[in-house]
Amino acid sequence: MKYLLSLLAGATIIGMAACSSGTDNSFYKSADVKPGQIMDSLGAETSTDAEHKGVFSVVVIADNYVADGVYDVRAHFADFSVDGKFTMPKGLLSYKLKLRKTNVPTKYQIGFMLPNDTTYYDYLDVVASNGRVESIGYCKTYTF
Repeated sequence: MKYLLSLLAGATIIGMAACSSGTDNSFYKSADVKPGQIMDSLGAETSTDAEHKGVFSVVVIADNYVADGVYDVRAHFADFSVDGKFTMPKGLLSYKLKLRKTNVPTKYQIGFMLPNDTTYYDYLDVVASNGRVESIGYCKTYTF
């Protein structure tokens, strides 16, 4: 039953994100983004070990203070959910948030891309282990 609930929760989050306007290829300014807008999402069925299996999903949502570069992160693994916030680097004027998988199935990375630049700038890690979301934390700092 827990597995089914976890699968349904992950599918709901992924389904919501599929309708978002944040998954297109346009760059934007924080001031142009509406609070509550889903910026990007990822999710997949995975396991941290033989006992802990479930859907690991992460959604990045524009916060009420998105004009100041603040975003919400909702992470879910198995029966465990965590909400967090992060702020984009100061001085970043136009960017595209990007959520991507890493080579570790239970680690996703939130980063950004800049106009006229193909570089992906990793910024925040979201990690699950032992059947729960273990951490949401900055991995690098930037100055613009």
